[in-house]
Amino acid sequence: MSRLFTHHDRLILYKAGGPVAHSANDEDEEIEAPRNFMIYIPHIHKLFGLFALINIACYITPLHDTVMDVVGVERMRVLSVVHVLLALTSFEFRIGRSRSNQLYTIYREMQLHTVVFTFRSWAVMICAQYFQCESVLARAPAVLFWHVLADVVTKYFGTPTGGTTIRRTTDGGKTTGYKNEPLVTRAGIWFFSFSQLVGTFMMLTDSTDSARMAMCVMGPVQISAFLATLVRKGYFHSRTSFVCYLSVLTPIFFIHQWRPMDVAFLIAITVFRFNFRVSKYVMWIGVILAFTYLSGELGAVSYTHLTLPTKRIV
Repeated sequence: MSRLFTHHDRLILYKAGGPVAHSANDEDEEIEAPRNFMIYIPHIHKLFGLFALINIACYITPLHDTVMDVVGVERMRVLSVVHVLLALTSFEFRIGRSRSNQLYTIYREMQLHTVVFTFRSWAVMICAQYFQCESVLARAPAVLFWHVLADVVTKYFGTPTGGTTIRRTTDGGKTTGYKNEPLVTRAGIWFFSFSQLVGTFMMLTDSTDSARMAMCVMGPVQISAFLATLVRKGYFHSRTSFVCYLSVLTPIFFIHQWRPMDVAFLIAITVFRFNFRVSKYVMWIGVILAFTYLSGELGAVSYTHLTLPTKRIV
């Protein structure tokens, strides 16, 4: 366990003392300095991670309604802050800049993407829980802003080919060698890419329980970083981490209340993004406008009934 609980994972509250000094007259003569004194909380990142895992389990399992009744909505709102603290305390670790093709481990781009997409989900949760904002149009900036920031991260910290998970799927293998991967690997990458589309779609359009949907999307993001840590420290094999990550993704598809219109839009989004490589911003703005219209925010009919407006006969 010593490989997992490292000495630099701590929150220093107070530190006194310093290095041993030398005499001005004799360079070899040392002056006795006060001993270092430190007050700190050990394993602070792991502590936040433990609370984050508990919170994720409360949201993505059938225990959600029971936990909300017993613990209370207000306390669960406060507990969601640990996800932000977990993401921010990751900066105290030494992370490699480049991605490894042989080992599934954390690198700088992945770390920053984890932080960005954690804030994306948390922003949606804040809009829903504190401002009771269930508007598709009002929630859209809280989602798309973080996608722009993620693209900035990829520009400065990504691979020369820009080989993110979705881009490996959409570029047709021209630059990332996606088509040369084994069939099982290609299927896994495709499903992970598809799940990212589903997650973004849910956070943009789900107005019935957007806070829970946001947590269902945040969970795999943060757990994937934890799995990469376990692989790097030798606790997991890369393939084992992929299986675990797959199991964490599946609740997304069962918790959301899928309607025929949702399925139709998601199929169209998948075809436009993967086959025609349409810009994600063009695609998501189209989804936002369509669901804003169908939700009645622009004066149209209610999305619940999914009926087209009829012409008034004068």
